[in-house]
Amino acid sequence: MSFKPNPKAQAENKFYELFGSRQDVVITGARTDPKGIYNVELSVGGKPFLRASNHDWRKAYKALKINVEAAFADGKLLPG
Repeated sequence: MSFKPNPKAQAENKFYELFGSRQDVVITGARTDPKGIYNVELSVGGKPFLRASNHDWRKAYKALKINVEAAFADGKLLPG
């Protein structure tokens, strides 16, 4: 049986895989209210880079992972 990281770690690992592990990355997530939308943000060097949101926290992190892949494919430059 193989180990599968949680959705937050998967998004972080995908960023490191595509953009390199020398970046200072922080991923934060918070719910707007008890039954509201869960917002996640990926910051590089203290500056916001990508965001995603969904009612389900797992899907929010999966959407962030997809946004990381899309940013890499589009050649989006890192902040800073």
